[in-house]
Formats: sequence, C-alpha cells, structure tokens
Amino acid sequence: MIKPSIATSSNYQIAIFIQLPAPLTRHPSPITKHPQEFPIFASFNPPMKIGDKISVIDDNLKGTITSVKGAVIVFRDEHGFTHQERKEKVVLQNPEIYENVATVRKAEAAKPLSKKHNRKHMVLDLHFENLVKNPSDYNAFERIFLQKEKLEETIAFCRTNNLKKLEIIHGIGDGVLQRMVHDYLVGQTNLEFDDYDFFYHQRGSVMVTLR
Repeated sequence: MIKPSIATSSNYQIAIFIQLPAPLTRHPSPITKHPQEFPIFASFNPPMKIGDKISVIDDNLKGTITSVKGAVIVFRDEHGFTHQERKEKVVLQNPEIYENVATVRKAEAAKPLSKKHNRKHMVLDLHFENLVKNPSDYNAFERIFLQKEKLEETIAFCRTNNLKKLEIIHGIGDGVLQRMVHDYLVGQTNLEFDDYDFFYHQRGSVMVTLR
C-alpha cells in the first residue's frame, strides 16, 4: 500500500511516496478442524478405580488396582507383586461393560472328510447260503471249515486296509457257528468285542473293533 506524504517549502510543494508493508492476512491452518470432526475415544474407556480387575494389553499379566495416579495405574498381581502401567496399556476385566456390545458369530466351515473315514463299517454274513452256490452239497464239517476260513480272510482284509470296525453276523441257530466265531476271536490279538455278553444277546451278530 502506497501512502502519499506532502512536504512543504517556501517555493515548492514536493509529494513523497512511501512504500508501506502489506498487512498480514491470517489463513486457517490446513490441519485445523472442528472439534466435532475428531472421534472421542475416551468415552469408550470406562473409568478405572481401586479394586478393579485389569489385564495388561499384549502381556500375560493381570491383577487388582491398588491406586490410580493420574494416567498411571498401580496394581498387584496374583503373586503379590506390584506393577505400574499407563491407562492406555490396560483393560478392565469386567464382563458387564461388554453386555451391550453386539457379538458376531461366524459359522465354522465344515471340514471335508475323506472317503476312507466316512464309510460305514464292514459287515460279514457267515450264513452258509451266502458263501457258496449249492449249500446242500456240503456236510457239517465242510460248512464250519469254510465259514472259519471266510472269517479269517475277512479279519486279515480289515487289518491290511486299516478298517477299524467289522460286524460279524453268525445267527443263533444251534450255536455251532456262534461258538466257532467266539473261539476264533478269543484267540486273536489287537481286537476287542463284547466277550461277556456274547452268548446272552439275541442279536445274532457281534461288533469287532480292530486296533
């Protein structure tokens, strides 16, 4: 801004122009914002007081507050040792403050099961008509011999293929086949079956678990 100044003499008047500095203009700082534009996190941190249970963030340490000194929390752990931490480093162990907090429960994805573990147990039916085409062509000794041979083959197959469950259908009948199955299983190792009630149940079958 230029402001004229008039100098007067007896014969002449001389105009003198003096350059004055421009007035400073205040511009708002680019980082200045209205206070309401900043979220206030303090409202989410409930006040802490003596006797409150707290845990230290990112540390396996917890205890009971014994005093509050400004921004510093003094607490005693379960072993009787005293510690100091700043307020922002600890959280309350009070479940009531989370009562109104919505919990999102995510569904757990089902784990795919292999076909090997998803299949049913194996079943062996030792009724003689299921083992040969012409049952009437065999005498009693041949029948029980073939039935035992089939039982041995099936047990060996289960062990080779790591099958853990085998249901053996022996029927009731005259008890000869039932006795053969029982005597064979008793002589085997690394398997379990209901030996105590074997001859008392009326199911006509036994479940064998192989180890």
